[in-house]
Amino acid sequence: MRQGIDVTQGHACARVFALALCVLAALLTGPLQAAPPAERLEVVAVADDSAPRILLRWRAVEGIQRYSAFDVMRREAGTADFTLQNLDPIEPMTEVQEIQDLFTTVGNEDALQWIQESFGSEYAVELLLIQDPNAPEISRAQLRYLPEQNYMAAVALGLGYLDENVTPGTTYVYELWGLDGVGAPAERLGRASATAGTYEPHAGAQNPTCIDPGDARGHQAAFLRWDSSPDEWRGFGYEVLRTQANPDGSCPPMAPGAPDVVRASSVTVLPPKPGRQKQGASLFAAQCQSCHPGGRDDAQVAGSTLRDFYRRQIGDAADPATPHDIPALNSMTPDELDAVFEYVQAFNFRDDGSDTPLDPVQLRQSYCYQMLPRNLFGDLGTPTTPVPCEVLDRDAPEQPALIQSTRVLDQGHEVCEISWERNDESVDGTESYEIYRVLGVPRDLNLDRLPPSWRAGTLLQSSVAPGSRATFVDTSVQAGDAGTTFFYAARALDAAGNPSPLSGFVPCVPRDLVAPGRATLTLRCCEENPGDVCRDTTFDERWQQEEGDLTILTGPDCPPQIEIQKPNDAWGVRVYRSFDGVKYVPGPEVTTSPWSPDFEPMIDSKIWYKVRTIDPSGNFGAFSDPASFLFKLNVPLPAPTIKKVLLDLQDDGDGEDWIRIQFYSLSPKALLGFSLWTSYLVDGEDPDPNIPPGYVDHFGQQNFGSQPGTNTDSWVVKPGAQALENTITNVEPASGRFLTYDPATSLYTMKVKVGESNNVVLHLHAIGWGGVPGKVKPYAWDGFGIGDLELSWPYWQRQNPRQFDVVNASLLLTPAPAGGIEVFWSADPAGCSAGNDAPFIVFRRREGSRFWQQVSPMITCQTTFDTSVTWTDLDTEPDTWYTYTVVRYDLNGEFSFQYGPDTTCHLPAGPTCSGPQP
Repeated sequence: MRQGIDVTQGHACARVFALALCVLAALLTGPLQAAPPAERLEVVAVADDSAPRILLRWRAVEGIQRYSAFDVMRREAGTADFTLQNLDPIEPMTEVQEIQDLFTTVGNEDALQWIQESFGSEYAVELLLIQDPNAPEISRAQLRYLPEQNYMAAVALGLGYLDENVTPGTTYVYELWGLDGVGAPAERLGRASATAGTYEPHAGAQNPTCIDPGDARGHQAAFLRWDSSPDEWRGFGYEVLRTQANPDGSCPPMAPGAPDVVRASSVTVLPPKPGRQKQGASLFAAQCQSCHPGGRDDAQVAGSTLRDFYRRQIGDAADPATPHDIPALNSMTPDELDAVFEYVQAFNFRDDGSDTPLDPVQLRQSYCYQMLPRNLFGDLGTPTTPVPCEVLDRDAPEQPALIQSTRVLDQGHEVCEISWERNDESVDGTESYEIYRVLGVPRDLNLDRLPPSWRAGTLLQSSVAPGSRATFVDTSVQAGDAGTTFFYAARALDAAGNPSPLSGFVPCVPRDLVAPGRATLTLRCCEENPGDVCRDTTFDERWQQEEGDLTILTGPDCPPQIEIQKPNDAWGVRVYRSFDGVKYVPGPEVTTSPWSPDFEPMIDSKIWYKVRTIDPSGNFGAFSDPASFLFKLNVPLPAPTIKKVLLDLQDDGDGEDWIRIQFYSLSPKALLGFSLWTSYLVDGEDPDPNIPPGYVDHFGQQNFGSQPGTNTDSWVVKPGAQALENTITNVEPASGRFLTYDPATSLYTMKVKVGESNNVVLHLHAIGWGGVPGKVKPYAWDGFGIGDLELSWPYWQRQNPRQFDVVNASLLLTPAPAGGIEVFWSADPAGCSAGNDAPFIVFRRREGSRFWQQVSPMITCQTTFDTSVTWTDLDTEPDTWYTYTVVRYDLNGEFSFQYGPDTTCHLPAGPTCSGPQP
């Protein structure tokens, strides 16, 4: 018994006491609790027509139930005063014996039988376990269904009250009150009435319909939907009956317990809670019932997906299956459209025979169904008219796998052959395949509804030998379709017409079979004022005699251009490049002319080009004749490095000194000559900057049309100039001026007359094919012995196998974002601080070569804050190994620091690089 609270007074206050007394009671019992706006509780009273008892039942329809303890108040109809019916608050029972006593009371045998069918003899323990907050998902489902199907379970769970103190024929009115935390009445939750001993039947389900979801959910099952009745809550649920349909598809008479009529649902089918489905039903009834004159099936309104449903609003002219326009749908909001879709696709009961193992449903058989409302005492209401429903085959076959295309010959031209893995019809019932062809696959393609115009053909499963691939040849492709990209896909169909998911689309481009004609190449200099930085040797007879082919001499200031004359049956060419005139590596495909190679030239690098024509079908023509570029003009030349200077014994008696200069520089193949200039120290200090160096001598006279006698940056190169390798010797004459080169040591020796040799500063320049003297590293000499330092020029060119003998610094090689290889190193030593402009030069060795080549001009820091330097080598090829090293010079122009070497492979298309490393 509850203590200290007069419940009767509290409830009477809620009904008849004056307002002042209600306020006083509220002050004594605490403030009333306000219900959340979204919460709604429904209360119903049900009379048993076979015994003097009335069940009061309540449940939360929307929101979360806020009360766990309740009071039940009652009065007879026609009276005003309510009396409290329960001595203790109505709460979920917590003791096993208490629950067992409830079910074993005389008169509750039906409730005991029903719960034992589900839980066995341990039903009381199970009722306690399913209330655990940590119970599994199935327990939460049982907790929801039990009070809807078993009146004593509702009482045991604190969601119902069984009033057995009633007089048959008397009508009683009940009120349900929620109790607060101290057991005081806080809120009236609902009212209901019933007449003892009288069953009040209601209309039950309305408009029963058999529906087809249109997808795999409908396989080997019947789906039933009906509209809710206004008093559905009073019925608590429905019984669903099933029987075999007549041969003509009509339904025989049905009734509970009749021959061949079975209960299709093992438990009572609960009505759905109010919500979007009801909203959708209302919208559908108001605006969509007349959408399809002639009675089109509801599922055809919605389709199988929400996207398909939206598409049907305006119809699809390309799809004859949806030639309609539905203005009613067009006027709805997206939320309303979703509600209609959920209603059309929703169902109340799915019968796959699992609840009737002794009477299973058979595929492709028709059954009749009848729904009867049922209350908690087992009373049945008005049945619906039986509705026929066919158990459909909706199990789609397997998706065609591993689809691929190839080109095959058919009547002298190519067509497309499509193949895929054959399905196992014994497993998925595949009977045929549909093959679809399209010129382009739309991004928003609805794979469930492909336009019939895309269908390229059908292939019967019986025509495919077991264990082999299914093959379809599209003979509708004509010779004029050559070069057109078609996309093909396939899907399987079974006997019921269920389509499998569509395979992926695979491309096929039929070709013509005639190779295009041959292209011709014409090389030329750049168009923008090439001046003296590019020379076309087409009309240079001497060059033609020496080189033997058409060559352009150029440099980085004038990118060369290739004119490509291709025949009309070719859409472009593939460019091939070679560094030796023998091995050609394929490069880009080019469709425009002229075309310029996109890479940085290297000193003394001759490059050959050929092209092959390509037609729209991918046929290759023959190679063109080769043409070549030679990069020599205006290429930045590094300064020679003087190793030592000696006085020569030769004396002409004219007071001037002969000196012998030993130095390193580029290979004689890369140079036309050298020039020497001098200045003098002033009192042991640097030369006067206002006095330019004086011209002394130069070598390679045969290559220059004229040479100045004063300091200048320009020399005139003869049209028939030759590299120094054709005129220089390694044998020193006994007397006179000379220039020699020892290929074994890569050391040049120059003997010249300089006049006064004391405190002389030597300025030695290398001159290349551009006729521009290169950089210089001034060398001061006092006229006696060798210099203070032995200089070492890194002459790493093709004829220079010399190894590095200094401590290496780190070097990092990475793929460049825009192509090529990015070379990265720190700016050590000395960084890029103010006044430190000591340059860097990048050298490279290609796979299979033992020679180093200079591939960059002199590189200096961009700002005094730089701590690292990068340079990108764009002249790289896929799947090729390269080794790089970088050298830095000190402020005196001497070799001071080396980075690397380091090796990498250019991998723009993936990790292949199986060839040799440098």
